[in-house]
Amino acid sequence: MINELNLLDKFVPKSEFKSATWECFNVADGQVTATDFAITMSMYIPELAGFNFNVPAHKFTAAISVCKNPQLSQNDDVLTIRDGSFKIDIQLIMNAFGNIFMPEGEGLKFGPILPVLKVLQGFMGSPKRPNLQGIFFNDNFAYASDGSVAAKIPCRAEGISAVIPAKAISELLNNGNEPVKTVLNKNQVAFFYTDKDWLQANVLDTKFPDINKILNKVVFIDNKVDPALLIGINQILQFTEGEFTQITFDEKGIKGGSAEFYISSLYPSCWNGKTLRGVLELAETINFEAWPNPAGWRGANGLEGVLCGLIK
Repeated sequence: MINELNLLDKFVPKSEFKSATWECFNVADGQVTATDFAITMSMYIPELAGFNFNVPAHKFTAAISVCKNPQLSQNDDVLTIRDGSFKIDIQLIMNAFGNIFMPEGEGLKFGPILPVLKVLQGFMGSPKRPNLQGIFFNDNFAYASDGSVAAKIPCRAEGISAVIPAKAISELLNNGNEPVKTVLNKNQVAFFYTDKDWLQANVLDTKFPDINKILNKVVFIDNKVDPALLIGINQILQFTEGEFTQITFDEKGIKGGSAEFYISSLYPSCWNGKTLRGVLELAETINFEAWPNPAGWRGANGLEGVLCGLIK
């Protein structure tokens, strides 16, 4: 039980939310649900079958964590936990958020998605670009962009056109299990791991940029990327600081800050080092000669994208 509670506890609002009515687990005959408003997680815990209450999440989790064989009993608005000589009474929360019902609907023809999320997660926008903080699924493709790089990859995504937020992407990857069913209802998407364990997230209310329009304008090439290029970028970035590192190419090789890496036949151009590294970790081909215009690049399994350079 403690493993499930620790997982659920991540979805409980923390101290910045002043109302204790939301800082709780909702237990309904073994179905335990937690929500932080944006994401909801619900799991069935057999040891809590027959119980119905709202309990302070952090206190309940802490109490269970110190018990080897917890025994629970409920008396009106108090939950008692016993284990040998240990006993604690926890005041239950009245007028909490109430039951959150299991999402209903026909499962989409969607997934597997974990391989897609692993590829695209590094291209999602930062909090500074909230409209890009997620992955857009539409018409059997998945898209991601942070404004300076964009990528798309084919995937099974029929009947869905929605931006799944970055936080949900992170939780799906952290869980590590492929959902067996996906349900989309208006502005929410739910991922089922079993018929009683599910994760639900609000989809982003945003218009995602038309990446296909950009990709249709770039030129792709067939020449393979020299593996030494990524080695050089990694070595140079070890001696730079901050999120922004300007990398320049010339006939002698790569330069970044006070570091250099010698490699021949590079087209003179300028790039953001960390963004370029993220692309090179996946790209098989990239058209550096497009600079200062965006460079088209391609990877395995139909992955393709565009990378914007910097002006010297």
